[in-house]
Amino acid sequence: MDTKDKNINDNTNNLNIDIETFNNARKESSVKVRKVRTAEEKKSHVLFSLLAVITICLVANVTLTSLLLIKGGFGNGGANDVYGNYEDKENVYGETRENDVIIADEYTIRSTTAISDAYKTGDVSKLSKRDKETLQLASLVLDEIIKDGMTDFEKEKAVYEWMVTNLSNDNGAFSVIPTTSADAGTPYGVLKSHCGVCVGYATTFRLFMEMMNIPCMVEHNTECYHSWNLVKLGDNWYITDIYSDMGKANYAHFNITDTMYSDYETWDKSFFPAATSFEYNYSFMNAKDSKDVFALPGIIRKALDEKESFISIKYSGKNADKDMVMGITMLDTISPKLYNTDNYGEVYIEYSSTQVDEDTNLLTININRPEKEEDPAYTEDTISEENLQKMQDAVDAAFGDLVSTAPSYEDLWDDYEEGKE
Repeated sequence: MDTKDKNINDNTNNLNIDIETFNNARKESSVKVRKVRTAEEKKSHVLFSLLAVITICLVANVTLTSLLLIKGGFGNGGANDVYGNYEDKENVYGETRENDVIIADEYTIRSTTAISDAYKTGDVSKLSKRDKETLQLASLVLDEIIKDGMTDFEKEKAVYEWMVTNLSNDNGAFSVIPTTSADAGTPYGVLKSHCGVCVGYATTFRLFMEMMNIPCMVEHNTECYHSWNLVKLGDNWYITDIYSDMGKANYAHFNITDTMYSDYETWDKSFFPAATSFEYNYSFMNAKDSKDVFALPGIIRKALDEKESFISIKYSGKNADKDMVMGITMLDTISPKLYNTDNYGEVYIEYSSTQVDEDTNLLTININRPEKEEDPAYTEDTISEENLQKMQDAVDAAFGDLVSTAPSYEDLWDDYEEGKE
């Protein structure tokens, strides 16, 4: 069986499957040499050179000290501060790197190795005050969620679950910590305020993993507007995107493969390790075997009733391809029926299909329920008639003498109606 994407033909009578393959620049310095002809000239030349060297050294020393002061030496953590206020390196087109990459023109992916190394060695002498606080906050989390005897997978899962349930996405300036919004892209900001952006989550997750000696990288897309993680369990790498699962804890982007994530993002696959294994892929590990392809609608309805948000179905055997297409066809029929229903409110379904091997396909289904804004606890309906009248009297007493020159709502409506005739 060739690797392929499944596309649904509107005419599903014959369930035809369309198969496609996945392919994966100095300045030269010149020195003018001056000839010294007499002994006296040589002596003067030597003295002058010595004075010049001393002067240059003094200037260099003052300049270096000034730079350290300006770039966060005192109060911002100094040269060892992972998040010091130094000039960012610009992204270079065609050059891929893990760290020192600016995401969304604002947030920089920075290495946190100094912090994780300090955790493992117990030596925090080289850390800034800010980094020490970051280490303390991260250590408290691990002390809470990591238990003796856990496997690397269980540790990773514990960190994932803590992050997606205890943190939230940053939608603007911070209200919790009196610093700039750039903190949303650092483990310090994320752990301090429990709020952040994708860069903050990805670097925080990597920090946790490195503290536990689990290999981890921060990966970013080619357009440099999003970042996520690559984590290595055993001999294989897996993709985990905390940001995309924030607040849902549905494992939809937990330990997934390159093929599964390619539906959402593109990245430099020649630089970052490939994620191809299903061994610790949460969707595959928890997939339900499809014994009856026509049972899928009932499975979806049960998940809605029980407020589940993630389902994965495994299709195996000689009919795996046909059953997958039939499943997707039924999902396309179910989706429009779920829009803003009386039973479930606003719900929409996302799904992706992946070939695991020659005889197995995996269908993952995300049931999304957009968060509704809570109604205010105190509305006009809860104000008594007496207080409503007092409110109106107070407004009239202060502003009753003012005459508005703006047209009334009734006038505007009349003009609108006349315009229609």
